[in-house]
Amino acid sequence: MWRSVRPEDRNALGLLIAFVAVWIVLAIAPVDRTVWALEHVVTVVAVGLLVLTRSRVRFSDRALALLAVFLVLHAVGAHYTYARVPVGEWLGGSLSDLARNPYDRCVHFAYGLLITPVVIELLAARSPPRGAWRWLLPVVFVAGTAAIYEVLEALSLELVSAPAAARFLATQGDAWDTQWDLALAMLASMLTVALMRGRPFAVR
Repeated sequence: MWRSVRPEDRNALGLLIAFVAVWIVLAIAPVDRTVWALEHVVTVVAVGLLVLTRSRVRFSDRALALLAVFLVLHAVGAHYTYARVPVGEWLGGSLSDLARNPYDRCVHFAYGLLITPVVIELLAARSPPRGAWRWLLPVVFVAGTAAIYEVLEALSLELVSAPAAARFLATQGDAWDTQWDLALAMLASMLTVALMRGRPFAVR
């Protein structure tokens, strides 16, 4: 079966198999099944779109690897719920005894950091921006999708019970949680664009 896969698709398929394996393991006995399901609605849609459009939009192996890392980080948050991820509890206790679990903030920063290369390659392949737009559009895309996710989180209040929605939102009592999440994603995206200078890893 592996030999039947085209050489240029093998790394992508390997990443997909590895992620699915991790996803299955983390799907076993999550801390809160309702929150787990809500967190993975977007994951399933995103991975499905990547698979279905593989023949038309081809990302570099490094961009796909960064995307896989982000999805694993998100899957860990979904398994434990973001407010209860053990590494976040340890980190919070190590940084001047923070009152909240910072894992969600770290993942929002990782979103801007790890997804921006994918966005840069998508724009370069489908509609190459010129001039300053090469720098601005990836950040705008990341900020826009992060904002849409925050809106979807808010809409969850209408779909599930109030306690489950509160666990899904994971604001942990911070009235500025949404603003922090968006700011961190945008900051990380700007850093990535600056480091890459708006250039994709590879344009296929």
